[in-house]
Amino acid sequence: MFYNTVKETGSQVRHSYEEAKNQDDKVLLFFIHNRDDRFSPEQVWRTVFDTEKVPLTSIRRSITTLTNKRLLEKTPFTCMGNYNKEVGMWRLV
Repeated sequence: MFYNTVKETGSQVRHSYEEAKNQDDKVLLFFIHNRDDRFSPEQVWRTVFDTEKVPLTSIRRSITTLTNKRLLEKTPFTCMGNYNKEVGMWRLV
């Protein structure tokens, strides 16, 4: 799901929607291939994506989208995130 908060139009908005869908698909596939584990957004980001090109916020958006679709669920577990703060962990439903 792409949230057009900057009012993109035309081919630019179509590209953004497609890119967001591809990210959602990659995140879901990662969880399917690792169905018995739980992961933080940071772990998914570092494992699946080129962190130079894909912002962490995009992975958080994908995880939120997949959670809202009831494909992922937030667990009660946490781990240390990128900024020495505890962050939530998700798993495949």
